[in-house]
Amino acid sequence: MSKNSHTISKAKYSLYGFVFGLFFPIIGYFILKHDDQGLSLENALQNPLFQIICLAPVVLSIVAYFVSTNVVKIIKNLVLERNNEQEIINETIEFINAIGDKTAAAKDLDVQKNEKLFGSLLQMRDNLAISSQLDNERAWLNSAETEVGDILRAHNEVLPLAESINAYLSKKLSVVQSAFYTYDEDSKEQLVQLIASFAYNRKKRLSPTFKLGQGLVGQAMIEQVTIYRTEIPETYVTITSGLLGDKKPRSIIIVPLITNEKVYGAIEIASVNELPKLYIQFLNQISDKIARTIFNISVNEKTLRLLSESRK
Repeated sequence: MSKNSHTISKAKYSLYGFVFGLFFPIIGYFILKHDDQGLSLENALQNPLFQIICLAPVVLSIVAYFVSTNVVKIIKNLVLERNNEQEIINETIEFINAIGDKTAAAKDLDVQKNEKLFGSLLQMRDNLAISSQLDNERAWLNSAETEVGDILRAHNEVLPLAESINAYLSKKLSVVQSAFYTYDEDSKEQLVQLIASFAYNRKKRLSPTFKLGQGLVGQAMIEQVTIYRTEIPETYVTITSGLLGDKKPRSIIIVPLITNEKVYGAIEIASVNELPKLYIQFLNQISDKIARTIFNISVNEKTLRLLSESRK
């Protein structure tokens, strides 16, 4: 209801009260007239009781005004409550539909409107979002591990394997530089060797061949732990490209390739952005598979070499 309609409604009920109150003086006059046949209206007005009865129209109109005011307030409150309930229902339906439709975002609800209902719905939305994110991450990991497995099975030599892994990781993780190192503890030199790189530009003083334990790569390999850093030494590495020029990376990660507690190499990746935890988890998960593949390739090569020597 509008404000004008409220005012008209109050005036209408006040008029009804006044008209209804007129019946009391009329009835009172006829009662007095019945007792005194010669009673005139002027004489009746001198009667105190009749005077009080004559106030009935005014009193009832005032009473009707205040009663109508309270009734209007009650009706208004009922309408507001109904509208609020309908709004809550509409918001709840919209919220649930948004949760069901994965392409739509379920907006936040005003918990003050209905703390229990909206609080539970918001908690459900957050739980579903976390569950959906975990499902997507698991699906991504499974798919990426399958792709790496296909690459490993397609190679029987370490060098082309390293080049393929470098190219794949650079594209899959959206990084601009990667390097692949190998280490053979059975060799006389026992040196770590950079055998493949993707868009890498190392400082001249850093040799592609170094001893185990030297530098971050050697440290990660001898300690057999993944090293992830976002604070890069100025002289460590630069990113070189036609678009970026020479630029310092924002993060580097070095993942040793370990299987059966023996290290067979390492993968080093530099990125202009910080790596998500999902990417770090992925690199750690595939490191054992790559190490086992390198081990199998080295065993096959030694077997072929021994067979060839025995034939000679």
